[in-house]
Amino acid sequence: MARQLIDTLSIDWKPDQWHDTFQEKVAQLLKAKQAGDSVEKAKPPPKSTNVVDLMEALQASVDRARSPKAQGKKSATGTRRPAQRRTTAASARGGKSAGKRTSTTAALRDLTKAELYQRAADADVPGRSSMNRDELIHALTPGTGHGARAS
Repeated sequence: MARQLIDTLSIDWKPDQWHDTFQEKVAQLLKAKQAGDSVEKAKPPPKSTNVVDLMEALQASVDRARSPKAQGKKSATGTRRPAQRRTTAASARGGKSAGKRTSTTAALRDLTKAELYQRAADADVPGRSSMNRDELIHALTPGTGHGARAS
């Protein structure tokens, strides 16, 4: 089968059918210079109109991968946990802080543990290194206080 493939792809090579056009053009330019003719520069090649900015495409890809919940897609890596509905005393009563706390908690649940830990470090939450994901969410939720652990 390998021989058949090689035979199919091979051709008879006849060197006299092939020309080095670059050398021919250089020889023509040299003859024109020797004869005293003026040699003009070639026109620059036309600019491509469909150039893709690779860095922009990569950045867009990274942004899409980082926020799958915002676009209604599942996480590509599957490392994020599904959102869990949590009822607090304030939300059960329908208090004003419940809406803000619930929306903040939902936004925090979309983050990975590493992202939650970084936010806890930025907020200087004490004991963050020993907290699990739910405890980090609880500590970062407004109104629950820094360092308050979920029980």
